[in-house]
Amino acid sequence: MKVTADTNVLLCAIVADDAAQMTRSIELELASRRLLPVEAPPLRTPLAYRLVCRPQTLADPAARAFCDWLLMQ
Repeated sequence: MKVTADTNVLLCAIVADDAAQMTRSIELELASRRLLPVEAPPLRTPLAYRLVCRPQTLADPAARAFCDWLLMQ
């Protein structure tokens, strides 16, 4: 299992088309309850994140589900 808190590493993995594997890993972590979603009210801030992925990545149902989930957060 790969674990990283480095945003640059995550971006490189996405560019290297490793996003589908990362999505499956996250799904397994959520299913095993080793990774838990944060249950907190939204925090309003002028800062924002951007979700960037290749169009073909969204053809993978697991990657698409992760992106949809992320956008709902």
